[in-house]
Amino acid sequence: MVRPAAGPEPTPPSAAALGRRAALALALFVAWWGLVVGVVLALGAVAWFVGWDSAPAVGGAVACVVVAAGVLSRAWPSAGRGPAPPPQPPAAAPARGAPLAAVCRGSGRHLPPILAVVPEANAYAGRGPGRLAGAGREMIALGIGILPILDVPTLRAVLAHELGHHRAGAVTLGRWVHGARAGLLRARLRSSEGHVLAGPFRWYARLFLQLSGSVSRQHELDADAFAASTVSPAYTAEALRRVSENAPLWEAYWRAEVVPLLDAGFFPPLVEGFEHYRRVVAPSPPERRAANPHDSHPPLVERLAALGNPSPPSPGEPLLSLVGDLRALEDAAVQAAISGRGTLRVVDAPGRRPGPGEVLLERVRWEDVARRVWLPRYAAEVATWGSRLGPDALHAVPRLRADPGELSAWFAARGPRVLSPLAAQRRHMDLLARALAVAMARCGWAAESMPGVPLTMVRGGARVDPSAAVLAADDATWPAQLEAWLTPQNCTPTDSVPP
Repeated sequence: MVRPAAGPEPTPPSAAALGRRAALALALFVAWWGLVVGVVLALGAVAWFVGWDSAPAVGGAVACVVVAAGVLSRAWPSAGRGPAPPPQPPAAAPARGAPLAAVCRGSGRHLPPILAVVPEANAYAGRGPGRLAGAGREMIALGIGILPILDVPTLRAVLAHELGHHRAGAVTLGRWVHGARAGLLRARLRSSEGHVLAGPFRWYARLFLQLSGSVSRQHELDADAFAASTVSPAYTAEALRRVSENAPLWEAYWRAEVVPLLDAGFFPPLVEGFEHYRRVVAPSPPERRAANPHDSHPPLVERLAALGNPSPPSPGEPLLSLVGDLRALEDAAVQAAISGRGTLRVVDAPGRRPGPGEVLLERVRWEDVARRVWLPRYAAEVATWGSRLGPDALHAVPRLRADPGELSAWFAARGPRVLSPLAAQRRHMDLLARALAVAMARCGWAAESMPGVPLTMVRGGARVDPSAAVLAADDATWPAQLEAWLTPQNCTPTDSVPP
C-alpha cells in the first residue's frame, strides 16, 4: 500500500474561478438557445408579414413555418449515451474499502454514495439522477477493464482524479458545460447542411466547442494536479499512461470479442478474456500530437508534462487481489451495457427461458466458445448456401482465390450486390474459410478460439487456421492438403457439427 503523499492540502479553484466557469457555462447555454429562438422568431415574423391572402403567400408562410419547425427539431439535443449505470452493492465493489477510503480521507471528502461498474477501461465522475442539474448524488463509475491494468497505487490516483472533479465543482458545472457540449455534438444539424440557415449554427458550434473544450481540458488538468497532491505525481502519471494505452485495446476487445457473444446469448469471462487479448495484441503507442481546440481532454504528453514527466514508479499490489467476487463485477458491467434492454439474468446451463423484461445470457468459457458458438453458426451459414459452399467449392479454392471475377460469379446468384468489390472478395473468402472449418470439424478436428487469436482447427499435433489456409491456397499443394485434412474414413456423413 502506498500512502498519500505528505504536503499541504490541495486547494480547489477559487470562488471567483468557479464563478467565471459557471458564467461561461450559462452564457453558452443561453447563447445557443438565443440563436435558435432568434432564427425561429425571424422565420415566424416572415410568415406573418407575408400574409395569407393569396396562394403564393400561403405557400411562403407555410414554408417558413416548416423551416422553423425543422430548425427546432435539428437543434434539440437527442438522447445521450443512455441511462446512468446501476449502482453496485458495496460488498461487491472492489474500490470500496482501503484504497478509496484512504483517498477520500486524504482529500477531505466522504465516500461517494454511488459506485458503478461499467464496461470500459476507464473511470469517470458524475451524478446520479436528480430533478435539477447537479442535484443528483455523487457517483464514480469504474470500468471493469481497469482491473487487470492497474495496481493499488494507480487505482488510488484514478480515484483521486475523479474525486478531484467532485471537489472542484467540475461535475456540477459539467452538467451545464459537458451536457450542452454533448447535446450540441448530437444535434441533428447534418440534415441541414447545404441550407442557408445551417451557416449560423455551424459557426456557433465551432465557437462553442472551442470555448467549452478549454474549460473541459482545464478541469482535467486540475483533477490531475489534485491526484498528484493526494497520491503522488509518479503514480498519477503511471495511471494516465496505462489507461491511455489500454482503453483502445479494451474498446477493440469489447466490440470484436464480447459483443458478438452477448448478441448470441452467451456471457464469457470479461477480465480473463481481456488479459489474454492484451497478451496477443500489441497496443498502439500513445499518440503524440498538439491539443485540438475541440478536445475535451488534453493530450497525454501535455498531461504528463504538467505532472513533471515523472519516471515510472515501482509496481504496487495488483488490483485484482482486492476483488472478492469478480463474477458479480462482470455481471454489473454487462447489466450497465444492456440497461436499456432489460434486467440481466445469467444462467450456467441452457434450458431456462427469459422472463418478462429479462435478458437471458448463458455463461461460457473462452475455451468452449469456438465449439459452442462459432462452429454451429458457421454450419448454419454453410447450409444456407447449399452447393455453393459444398465440396466443389472447397476443391475450387485456389482457382477462386486467384480470380476475383470467378469468385464473384461463384457467389453472385445469392441476392443483390451490396458490398464494394474488395469487401465482397473478403466476405467470400471468409465464407470459404468457414466452410473449410465446418468440413474439418466433421472429420474429427476440434475448434479453438481465444480472444485476439483466429479460430484454429486442431487434430492430434496438427493445427490449421482455415482463414490463412484459404488465403494461401495454390494449385500445387491444395489438393493434397485438402485430402489430408478431410480424410474420408474419419468424416461424419451428416450435416451436423460434432458437439
